[in-house]
Formats: sequence, structure tokens, C-alpha cells
Amino acid sequence: MVNKDMIDLLKQHGLHAGPRRTMSFFSMTSVTRGYTQELHQHLGFSYEVLGAMIEGNQTLSIVNDLVVAAKVKLFLEKFPEKLNKDIFPLTEKYLQENNNPEMLHHHSRLKNILSFYPYYFSIIGIYNALNRYVKETSHDLLTEEQLEKIGYFRNELGGMYPIVDAAIVKQLEQYPQGKILSYLTFGEMGDFLNNKTIPENLSERENGCIYIYVEDGNKEHLSTDRMTVAESSRLLLPTFSQNTKELQGMSIYPGKVTGTVALFPRSSPLPSDAIIVTSMTTVNQTPLLARARAVVADEGGILCHAAIIARELKKPCIVGTKVGSRIFKEGDLVEVDADKGIIRKL
Repeated sequence: MVNKDMIDLLKQHGLHAGPRRTMSFFSMTSVTRGYTQELHQHLGFSYEVLGAMIEGNQTLSIVNDLVVAAKVKLFLEKFPEKLNKDIFPLTEKYLQENNNPEMLHHHSRLKNILSFYPYYFSIIGIYNALNRYVKETSHDLLTEEQLEKIGYFRNELGGMYPIVDAAIVKQLEQYPQGKILSYLTFGEMGDFLNNKTIPENLSERENGCIYIYVEDGNKEHLSTDRMTVAESSRLLLPTFSQNTKELQGMSIYPGKVTGTVALFPRSSPLPSDAIIVTSMTTVNQTPLLARARAVVADEGGILCHAAIIARELKKPCIVGTKVGSRIFKEGDLVEVDADKGIIRKL
């Protein structure tokens, strides 16, 4: 039977699925603390409600972009100098002190992770909130110099969590329960590290689950019920026809090329004429992006990683297709017309 309370939460807060990441469920649920409780100290507001959903070997974020974008707009109107005077210097100092192999190794230790993760995600949460403002509304309240800094800081901060996440999973695999421990939520990880207790149905999460964190009351909601997960997917994910041959997105860097679809994430080599199609790109994928003919991403705007790298590499790039990684299959022959923001199957 569908968990009505979970479905009501999704509808009540206007939530939708955000980017898909190759990121542990534990790390994704840790994001919720940084974007809520910890974010207040930086911006004076938070995302309030957000979550995660398991989809195959990836984890989807769950958020309401429009609500966050509106809050950022009010923040920028009320505190026009805060970015330059407070937030940018704070971020620069944070990166100098933490974005190096020694400190990332230190923070990745399980005994430190519950204190490190919330504050780290609060810092990157600032820039993801700003990105949502730019993507969903405009950038009228930001200068070109500020936009450049936001993109740079977001990119640098985003390169930290894949390193930490991989280290956490590796440590958890040393326990008798193995990798299944990476499906613990942030709230449950403390109980495991302190008392070695885990939920009875933990293994069920690997096959699919939906998670929502509500800041008011510090409440975690989770369901592994198949009908609930299916209904959640229907509500959260954009609909599309399997017969779709062409998609429109935002053109980031112009150019018109044809090639073979290479879906991310991947373990096999890129084809020589690769058109990378993905939900979103990450810093550790940059060397592969350099070898591709073009990049197409479901998510993002002018400040996303794919956009920043595509401009640097002068690669044709389209972002914001919403469902490109679901429509196009590995090996499809496609044309990317980044002059018009169109990708079509040939």
C-alpha cells in the first residue's frame, strides 16, 4: 500500500527530482543537514525540506528549486554586499584550509564525518542556492564578476565530496555488514558508529527507496515500499515519450557536431566520436569531457560544472534537457546543434 504521508509531503512542498549522482545514499542524506540547519548561519534561510531517492546505482536529490530561487532573490535584495564582504572570503578561506589531500583524508575518517559533512554541505549549499536563483529566474542582482566567482567556488567545492564519499564507502565495506551500510541515513549513522545498531530493513533500500528530511521537527521520512517508490518517481520525475527523437536545452557553448552517445557514469572507454550525455558532470570527469566532441546534460545552467568546463574547453554544450540521459541510449548516433540548443537522434 502506498505510504500516503510520504506522497503528501512531496505534493505539499512541490518537490521534484534534481540531479542524479553516483554518490552514496548516506552522503546524499547528509546534504539535507547542510542545506537546512547549517545553512541558516550563512544566508539566514534554508531549503527547509529536501530528500533523496535511490534509482539503480545512482541517487537523485529531491528539492523545490523555485522556492529556493525566490529566497535567494530576497537575500540578494536585502544584503547586496554580503557576497563580496562575507561569503566569498569565507569560502576562499575554507577551501585553502580544507581542499587538500591531507585534510580530505582527515575529514573522511568515520569518526569525523558527522561533524565535517553538515558544515561542508552548508558551504556548497550557498552556491547551489545561488545557482538555482540564476537557473530559475535571472542573474540581474549579480555582477559578471560575482557570477564568475560563484561558478569557480561551486566547481572547487564540488570536487571535494566525491573524494570523501569514496573514502567513507571504502571504510564501511570493512565492517561485516559491508557496503549496505552506505544506505544508512545521516540520522542513523550516529547510532551505528556509537552503538553498532542498524535498521532491520536496511538491505531493502538498495532496491529503491524514497527519503525526505523536514527541518521543522528534525524528522527523517523513509520508505522502501515498491508502490510508494513508484508513485514517488511518477510525481518527481519529468514525463517523456520513448519515441522522442529531439530535445531542447540551453546552449552554453556553440557548435554543431555529430557523434555517438556515451552515457555517464561509465566504466568503459569513450568512443572516438563521443557525445557525452549525462544527468550532470562532476570535477573528476573533466579529463573525459576534454576528449568528447560535445556535452549534453539533463541539469544545470550557466554556472554548472558542465557549462564552466565546456566554455574552457570550447566544446559544444547543451544543458537543461531534463530527460536527455533517459531518452538517448549508449551508442545512439546523434547530432548536437549547440547553436540552437537542440540534440536529435539520427
